[in-house]
Amino acid sequence: MKKWISVALATFCTVSFVDAVTLEDLDRYISEVNTPTTKQVFVCEREGGFVFKDPQQCTKAVDMLLVMSKKATKSSLLRCEFYGVSEEEACKLGIPSTYQKTDKEFFNEKISESYFNAGIIYDRSMLYEKGVAMYKKAIEYNPNDDMANFNLGVRYYYGEGVAMDKYKTYKHMSIAAKQGHQKAQKALDMLCSESPSVCK
Repeated sequence: MKKWISVALATFCTVSFVDAVTLEDLDRYISEVNTPTTKQVFVCEREGGFVFKDPQQCTKAVDMLLVMSKKATKSSLLRCEFYGVSEEEACKLGIPSTYQKTDKEFFNEKISESYFNAGIIYDRSMLYEKGVAMYKKAIEYNPNDDMANFNLGVRYYYGEGVAMDKYKTYKHMSIAAKQGHQKAQKALDMLCSESPSVCK
């Protein structure tokens, strides 16, 4: 009955940016980026998305993002400057979805992604307790983060790095499934078949 969890663990992935590029592409982005915070976020994504083992790169990215976010005001363009775009019209044309977000939304998503990537790195080293702490931090900044909720649900199912708790597995898998995470939905179906009382 635990096969679905094993498959889930074998298919962990990081944020979508990493999925779409090769290591060579990402190294080029890192070398060309013109803001220290952006560079550190990309380094964190590389660490989380490929076979690297330094979660401190991701927590460093979080620290830099927090500093940057505190400089933001309601009408600031810091979220655009993160990508090296400082003019309002250029930002609207080049990255409209980013421009439409508030500063808080933008930075919370980025902070959450960096904590999530740190969790991935800890998991690879089987330091599950530290990984759980990172997933919880990711969810603190972005409660609907599908991957962080999914991975935390897996940890609660297995009792790795945290006490086994199928009710919390159900809670976090449900959040992930509502965001369209297909593996989370399959995991929920299996969990509810295995332990119907958990899903009531």
